[in-house]
Amino acid sequence: MKILYVARLYSGLENSINELNWEPRGVPTVAKLIERLSKDESINLRIIFSVKDGYTTLSLTNDKKIKISGINADISILSGYVFGHLPKTKIHKMIREISHTYKIFRLILIEKPNVIYFDHGSIWTAGLISRVLSIPTIFRVMGISPAMRRSQVQVNFVNRILKWLYKAPFSAVISTEDGSGSKLWCKNSLNHKATCHIWLNGVNHISSPPIITETHPEKFSVLFVGRLDPDKGGKEFLEALILCKNKFNKNIRGVIIGDGIEMQLMQKLSQKHQLDIDFQGLIPHAKIMDMHKQTHCYVSLNQFGNLSNANLEAMASGQCMIVPQPKPYNEIDAITDSLFGQALCYVPSPTNTDALARVISDLEENPNKIIYKKRCMYHLARKYIPTWEERIDKEMALIKDIAS
Repeated sequence: MKILYVARLYSGLENSINELNWEPRGVPTVAKLIERLSKDESINLRIIFSVKDGYTTLSLTNDKKIKISGINADISILSGYVFGHLPKTKIHKMIREISHTYKIFRLILIEKPNVIYFDHGSIWTAGLISRVLSIPTIFRVMGISPAMRRSQVQVNFVNRILKWLYKAPFSAVISTEDGSGSKLWCKNSLNHKATCHIWLNGVNHISSPPIITETHPEKFSVLFVGRLDPDKGGKEFLEALILCKNKFNKNIRGVIIGDGIEMQLMQKLSQKHQLDIDFQGLIPHAKIMDMHKQTHCYVSLNQFGNLSNANLEAMASGQCMIVPQPKPYNEIDAITDSLFGQALCYVPSPTNTDALARVISDLEENPNKIIYKKRCMYHLARKYIPTWEERIDKEMALIKDIAS
C-alpha cells in the first residue's frame, strides 16, 4: 500500500536532513511513526516535510528531494521561502501555504496514495484535500494550542477559514492526550463524521518501584524540566524557591534542565538571591531520567496541559509531581487529574508562587508523603501509560485499516 506522510519540518529532524542520516532529536511521536512506517515491508512510504517559520532554522531557498540513511522512503523538502525571502507578513505566509498545497496536491495526483497522513502544521492542505479528493486522510493533532482555541471563537478572515478546514471530512483524527483539553475541542471543532482517537503518548519503559536515594542528603532537591520560556513556568519556579528561602527558611536545592529566552534572567535572579540552583541546560535523555531518581520532587507549571512527553517520563519514573489544578471551563488537565490525581500535588495556578513555595516546603517537612506519592505514581503510570511500542502499534493498525 502507498502511504503519503505530510508534516512540518521540526527542529528535532534538522540534523537528520543536514547529515542525510536518521538521528532524530525529540519529536518522538513523529520520528517513531516514520521509523515504523519505513520498516514495514507492506508499505511504500513517501514523505513531504514543509518548512514553516518558527519550527526550524533550516535555510532552504528551493525545494529539494533527498534520501536519508535509515529511512526507506523518498523525501521531499518544501522550502519556506516566498519570492526568495522568508515570509514576514500574513499575506506572504498565505502565499507560502498556497504554494505548499499546490505542490502536495500535484504529488498526490502523481503518486495516488492509498492514504494521506497530515500533521497539524499542514491543516491548510489537509482540510482542503480532504474536501476535494476521495483519498482517505488522517489528520494528526499534537495537543490543543491557544491558536486552535481562538480559531473557534474569534471571528476574522483567517479563523473563519481555519474553522471550515477543521470541519473537513477526515477519515480519522488522532490527537495527543497531553492534558490540553483535546476531548472538548475535538467535540466542538471537528466534523461529526470524523472518528477521533485521543491517545496518551508513550514512554521508553516504566521504571522499577522508586527508592529515594539522595545525592545531596543535606539538601532537599526539586527538579524542573522544560523550555525556559514565559508560558512554561521556569521563572515562577525560581521565584517559589526564593520564597522557600526567605519566607519559610528552607534550604532547597533546585535543578533546572532546559534552555530558552528566560535562561539569563533566571541565572541573574538566582545569583542575586544566592540560591543553590544547578542550571544543567540541555542534556541527554538518560541523564534526565537519572535526575528524577536523584531529586525529591518535580515541578511542572505548563499553562496548557501537563501530560507532555517530559511529564509522562517523570510519571513513569515514579516521580512526586507538583502541577497546577485543572481548569474545568476548557478541560485543561481534566484528564491529568482523572488518571493521576491521587499521586499529584496541586497548586491553584501556574503563577501562584506563594502556593508553590508552601507545597514544596510541606513536602520537605513530610518525607513519608513523598514516598507515598512516588509509589502511587509508579502504580498509576504502569496502569495508564503505554510504552512507545504499544502506542505506535495502535497508530499503525489504524493507518492500515483506513488504507485497506
